Amino acid sequence: MKSSLVFLVLLHLSLFPFSGAQGQSLRLLEVKKIWDYADYNSFTDLVWFKGFFYCTFREGKAHAGGDQGHVRILRSRDGKKWEPVAYFSLPVKEHTVVFDLRDPKLGIAHGDSLTCNMGVTLFIGDKAVGMAPRVASSRDGVHWSKPEPLSIHDRWPWHPVWHGKYQWVVSYRGDTNVVWLERSEDGFVFTPVAALRTPRNAPNEVTLRFDRRNTMVALFRTGGGDRHAFLGISRPPYTQWTYRDVGAYIGGPDLLVLAPGRYLVAGRMMVKGEPKTCVARLDGQGHLSDRLILPSGGDNSYPGMVLHDGTLWVSYYSSHEGKTGIYLARIALEKKKP
Repeated sequence: MKSSLVFLVLLHLSLFPFSGAQGQSLRLLEVKKIWDYADYNSFTDLVWFKGFFYCTFREGKAHAGGDQGHVRILRSRDGKKWEPVAYFSLPVKEHTVVFDLRDPKLGIAHGDSLTCNMGVTLFIGDKAVGMAPRVASSRDGVHWSKPEPLSIHDRWPWHPVWHGKYQWVVSYRGDTNVVWLERSEDGFVFTPVAALRTPRNAPNEVTLRFDRRNTMVALFRTGGGDRHAFLGISRPPYTQWTYRDVGAYIGGPDLLVLAPGRYLVAGRMMVKGEPKTCVARLDGQGHLSDRLILPSGGDNSYPGMVLHDGTLWVSYYSSHEGKTGIYLARIALEKKKP
């Protein structure tokens, strides 16, 4: 009987490797819905800029498939009361081509300007016929430029990030196992730096960050094989990379650097066969720990993370309460017990 019990415990841990560390050093303080006015609200991002939180997301009628998506930006001083400050839409062209704005990502350019990068899929009916990503910017977070096209038009630049004088992004295309690291001085014209190939699994969505040693850190979502995410590490000039298998699927990944080799990750993870939006710790060897499962389910994920005044703030979307809405979680980072 004792040996059978030990076997069952080991089996449980092998199936759910985070279970023993649930909430060990990540403690959920509060979560609330902050927006659900459109039929479908999804794909979030979050930044802190000049005294305000800014949260962006897509509004539409459905997840994809010919829908005309729009991008909205909210802001808040305290994370409680939110006000709309921007709304982006592209008109239907000649009543045939529909522009679906999606995957908006916020960035801070040169420390003094807020940018919003938007993926754009072109549809004729329910068939995707092209890509035309855009970017808008604002000095004060309220008055925004019109969305302007990027030089990247045949790949998907998923999560651009500013570092130093450059904006960096990894772009991907669905018909190849290669993704491309690119950079830009103005946020419009991008130059390829390196072709990246994870050891396996068809990489696609990639979030880039930098640590204080100027090391580039990347979290790769993958779409093939076991679909495990990968952690990528590279030093300047960012042409040579090392990869670590994270050992779990992470959809819509986000990444924060706490210190070299110490990270926070968030995204869609599988929990007992169900998709949940989760936050976890990640080390430089690709080991995940202390997973915190946020209230979520069904169609969900695509979080944005901000560490502000010692508290972790996470935006995400979820349909666990029926209608797909935008949620904001506050999480305490506690010291791990020895």
